[in-house]
Amino acid sequence: YFVYRPGAGVLFVSPMQEQFGAPNQLAVVPDRFRRDGAIETPPSDADTFEHDLEEGDLVVCATDGFFDNLVSDDVLQVLEEKDKDEWDHCVSFMEAALSVWRKPDDVSIIVARAATASEQ
Repeated sequence: YFVYRPGAGVLFVSPMQEQFGAPNQLAVVPDRFRRDGAIETPPSDADTFEHDLEEGDLVVCATDGFFDNLVSDDVLQVLEEKDKDEWDHCVSFMEAALSVWRKPDDVSIIVARAATASEQ
């Protein structure tokens, strides 16, 4: 995931990798599906982070299919497009990831905008 502040750029990026090319696999895998070499990290071992967000900051959470297919310039190009809401950013990210398709994989994206309590 990463945090983006309009006008300031990307504030924080967490690749959350188990090892090179392998993202954390937060899962409890049933015994019948376990195999040698499978990566399994129990949810209790998940990394947690806290950020001081400002109104308008975007938090983008995505699967490895997103991060494997887009480079930082691709991401910034989408984020810097004006007059887009969270849904528009998701659609643009999905289109960009699928057009590049460097590594065929699942691509799931969530974009959330920080708001004040009175805006909710």
